[in-house]
Amino acid sequence: MVGRGRASGKPAGYLVVTGVDEQPEDAFVTLKVYNLLGQEVASLRDEMQSSGFHDVVWNGRNNPGQTVSSGVYFYRLEAKPLDGAEPFTSLKKMLMLK
Repeated sequence: MVGRGRASGKPAGYLVVTGVDEQPEDAFVTLKVYNLLGQEVASLRDEMQSSGFHDVVWNGRNNPGQTVSSGVYFYRLEAKPLDGAEPFTSLKKMLMLK
């Protein structure tokens, strides 16, 4: 999931973030969804991940488990390598449709 990534919408309000390149090294990864006000809606990843390919699916629910409204959201991916190298950060816009 680190490095170059692609997000693709799935029917019924699902977001799939798919790694295109293999994650080259172990890293601490956070992936969060935000609303237009910049408020965190959902935390999808906040953990150490080993090198390799990783996929994440968002089911359209917020942190308390409630279904979110249709609209524009952002997701932010950050990976901090353990060796102290510069972190990778990506912020993308997405449209949630029900």
